[in-house]
Amino acid sequence: MVNLKDIRREFPLLERFIYLDNAATTLTPLRAIRAIEDLFINFSSNYGRSAHKLSRETTERYEEVRDRVASFFNASPEQIIFVRNTTEAVNLVAHFIPHGHIITTVLEHNSNLLPFYSRERTLIRPRGFELNPEDIEKEIREDTSLISITHASNVFGNLQPIEKICEIASSYGIPVLVDAAQTAGHVEINLKKIKCDFMAISAHKGLLAPQGVGILFVRNPEEYPPLFLGGGVVEEVKEDSFTLVDPPQRFEAGTPNIPGVIALGASLSLLEEIGVRNIERHLRELTKRCFNRLSEIENMSICSSERSHSIVSFNIEGLHSHDVSILLDEFHSICTRSGKHCAHLAMKHFKLEGCVRASFALYNTLDEIEKLAEAIESISKGG
Repeated sequence: MVNLKDIRREFPLLERFIYLDNAATTLTPLRAIRAIEDLFINFSSNYGRSAHKLSRETTERYEEVRDRVASFFNASPEQIIFVRNTTEAVNLVAHFIPHGHIITTVLEHNSNLLPFYSRERTLIRPRGFELNPEDIEKEIREDTSLISITHASNVFGNLQPIEKICEIASSYGIPVLVDAAQTAGHVEINLKKIKCDFMAISAHKGLLAPQGVGILFVRNPEEYPPLFLGGGVVEEVKEDSFTLVDPPQRFEAGTPNIPGVIALGASLSLLEEIGVRNIERHLRELTKRCFNRLSEIENMSICSSERSHSIVSFNIEGLHSHDVSILLDEFHSICTRSGKHCAHLAMKHFKLEGCVRASFALYNTLDEIEKLAEAIESISKGG
């Protein structure tokens, strides 16, 4: 693995803060910031619109990133649609499959629930923190049109058995949407092995890109209609009809987030240099150390499980989660998140009013885990 000191140089904010809010958004590496600067200084133009050199270079660079994303996840470029975020990706899938019964879970982020609220839904509850594929299979009906499931909860972090769930769904001819907002870039994702039909990804988390860039993988994009229509998605327009271009461009109407996509390509280069398997091992070590260290502290309630990946959620008895997060920030320069984490059904299922979430990325260290534990010890004692 690349030296951790070298990695941390890419993220200057780490000199001032212990940043443990990576499940919300990761920091952006200098190389991605410089890629945006290079775009605006040297070849800034619009995508796919003009014949001049600057526009051609912009289009080529943008499509090179699509190729890079496809390779990173072992997919084909035409299966990769650039969107703003996971929320937009899930809403696109809801548009693709507008009817029928939905199977989903209480572990989902609200973004993977609300787009389906007008539909008849079955909510699967985990056994402990993990879903059982058999529980999902029992709920499949003749009119089931989609199974929508998180790869890992943004509060509890356990990796779910998505390969087995996809295998079951495939035997019934039911498509599966996987929300990989918390896992892309943190664990190896091979889309030829994970036979889901859709995968929604926020690039500003484990992929280290700026906010406003997301990815929707669609296994068979030619089967679905675009949600947005306008510039860049048509071959020909007549008075009473129009002809769409081929996927994936037909799903990217209007001017895209060119700077964000260019930066994503640069941030992927860092992940490729380190290796996702190395990142996964590092995150497991951090999570295990944090769980064990916090377990030693009096007045602590750990809300996530020992099998969590890159997330440890907790409460200090007698203190509101927001107060704990504010104290960590104000007195210890430690950034965490508190509250319900946009996962209201999960909170209700586990009878939680809220919790503090420490979430890790490739640049975090064991020393930072120790400083977090020391800060929590101090807060729990009234310090």
